[in-house]
Amino acid sequence: MAEKVWEGCDGLEVTEEMKLTVSAQAALLLLGMPHDYFSQVPSIVLFPHSFAAPPGPTDDPRYPRIYEGQAHPHGAVFLSWKEALAEGRDPGGGRNVVIHEFAHQLDFMDGYFNGMPNVAGRKQTLRWQEVMTAAFSQLRQEIASSRKSFLGDYAGSNPTEFFSVASEKFFLLPKQFREHHPELYEVLSEYYGVDPSKWFGAMLRDSDFMDVTCPSCGSNLSFLHQSAERFQECPRCSEAVLLRGSKPETGNKISMPIQTARLLLRRFNPRDYQALCEVMQDDEGLRALDWESMKPHEIETWLDQDAEIRFPQRDKSVCLAIERTTNAAFVGLATLRFRDYAAEQLKFTVLVLPRYRRQGYGFEVVRALLAFGFGDLDVHRVTASCDVQNQAARDLVTKAGLRLEGEAKLDRRVRGEWISTASFALLKEEFLSAKAAGLAR
Repeated sequence: MAEKVWEGCDGLEVTEEMKLTVSAQAALLLLGMPHDYFSQVPSIVLFPHSFAAPPGPTDDPRYPRIYEGQAHPHGAVFLSWKEALAEGRDPGGGRNVVIHEFAHQLDFMDGYFNGMPNVAGRKQTLRWQEVMTAAFSQLRQEIASSRKSFLGDYAGSNPTEFFSVASEKFFLLPKQFREHHPELYEVLSEYYGVDPSKWFGAMLRDSDFMDVTCPSCGSNLSFLHQSAERFQECPRCSEAVLLRGSKPETGNKISMPIQTARLLLRRFNPRDYQALCEVMQDDEGLRALDWESMKPHEIETWLDQDAEIRFPQRDKSVCLAIERTTNAAFVGLATLRFRDYAAEQLKFTVLVLPRYRRQGYGFEVVRALLAFGFGDLDVHRVTASCDVQNQAARDLVTKAGLRLEGEAKLDRRVRGEWISTASFALLKEEFLSAKAAGLAR
């Protein structure tokens, strides 16, 4: 969405909602296949309603052709916003101008406009030609004999339109499509890499959705109960939203940075480069984290990659700089990562630079991470681990409230040496009970 040039014509002002509506429908075609986000489409042009195309050399300018959508090979896609919105809201109608025009773009990718996009390998190519040719011929016969067809007369215009119309029906009416044209459906399913007939077992009702308000921008959001993950990204402001309970009214905002009495835990920024170079000189600390030292160019790459990570995500670690609030000195770093698919268990690591140790910073960071994990992230369990021989780390996490769960003997190799691991954990109920009893600070 962000990579395309969006233009409005005939007085239409393109909004973020329009961009998202069109992009979401076009993305359906790419869900199951390798792709480059329609890189061959540089721009998307929206009209308020159907529009007249410039007359061709054989067209009578007095009678312009009226379109709801138009795709140019390796060029722009033109769409009527009225139809894009209405058809996006009514998949049961079996028509979708966005899917239709972007299917044309898939067809155009090999340089030929013949209703046959790039397919994988000789076997699939032969199967495609056999099934598509037979289905197109059958449709032409139905049209010639004035018989009603599932795909409709327009699909019989030529193989290019046949492919685009078939793509519409494939995504919008998959069960009916499979009943009328089982072989054609299987060919399209193999090409697109998805089987829409299995997406929904029954018609959705309002009760199947949870409606929440984004705490950052106030947007109204809806998510399917059966597929909604605990953390969602608001499509308007891109901030993370935590869904608490089965029917949350307002999502919880993830507070970042994390503030303590003396410290600020924040995301990395380019100014941390020199401090991270110092971290890479702390051989003892790196060994405790089971990290390898990085060269300067590797640190730059790391900073660039870390900047692209949005937290929370269940499959990504996030690194936080530990900064003193009095003078913005870089004290160390912490990492957070979910341990499970449901994002209900959180693991952390902490590294304090040697010159800042024995000042209570490590304890302050761990307590802040526990409060953040059980509060903002609403996790069930927080864990940490260290070398059995690392007494300083053991003392730190137990003082912060975690309990020893066990020791694994010689379970991992660090720098060519087998070491044993001590594992620690704390449950949310334990954290809250200690806090209620006045034991948590």
